[in-house]
Amino acid sequence: MDPTKDHRQGDAGTGPSGSPSGGAPPGSPTANPSRQRRACARKWWLVLGAILGLAVLAVAGALVYSASSNTLTWREEVALHDGGIVVVSRKTVLLPSPMLGERVDGKRQLTFTHPTTGKVVTWENAGELGSRVFPMLLDVDGELTFLVTIAQSGSEYNDFDCPTPPYIVFRHDGTAWTRVPLAELPVRFRNANISAISPGRLEDLIKQARYYLTAAQVKAIYDSGQDKNSLYVVIDRRIRNPLSLDCDRGTVERLYGLEKYAEWDGTGTWLDKSEEEVSKLMRRKDTGAKP
Repeated sequence: MDPTKDHRQGDAGTGPSGSPSGGAPPGSPTANPSRQRRACARKWWLVLGAILGLAVLAVAGALVYSASSNTLTWREEVALHDGGIVVVSRKTVLLPSPMLGERVDGKRQLTFTHPTTGKVVTWENAGELGSRVFPMLLDVDGELTFLVTIAQSGSEYNDFDCPTPPYIVFRHDGTAWTRVPLAELPVRFRNANISAISPGRLEDLIKQARYYLTAAQVKAIYDSGQDKNSLYVVIDRRIRNPLSLDCDRGTVERLYGLEKYAEWDGTGTWLDKSEEEVSKLMRRKDTGAKP
């Protein structure tokens, strides 16, 4: 054996300490510490990226679920005054309220085919503050459609200029919806025929009914007294004092004249009085108008 040749081979295959020239393996005690730290950092970044990716997917899924679960859609039979039935497609967006665990009605939509004209009619309430209303009665008179609503809150009743009696009436002439005075609503339209109970109970009821409410079920809601406010059950055309319905001083003075707030303050609700009788009461200057 040639000693020179063996020496050259040893120089090429080993380092100064006799170990392979590439250095110690990473796991050995003599491995490069900086290389270990870089490998460890790469693993942590991979784990962190996976966690963040799953979190993003979870949030996106929750948003999609929330959006779908907060929009309540169903079909509902509406009994007309002449005994006919129209099926209305309804949609209500349920919004979080300041009270934990409760939701309130936001945007609302009604769509149905007019029984006389055959046209599709849609009514929509955007759900914006100052314009939110509860629909309570839907009926048709020839080619006209009437919708009777109630303001969703006292502040919104005020924003609708405190009508007395407190109904906000809309009429569809085949082209568009227009707000009209209660006096233009046919007298035969008087019984509530649209479900208008609180969102939570309504949602439970609709789910139990498999998203289709019959006219009999809607009638049962009112007959059972779930909504004990008579203003929502039967249209009451008697005169009412707007101050008993959250109408503020500025609106009273704007609509009914100066000093009417002081004249009406504390007088309660006017019932069973004609407009002429109410006018006489309003003109009294001694102790103010009395209910």
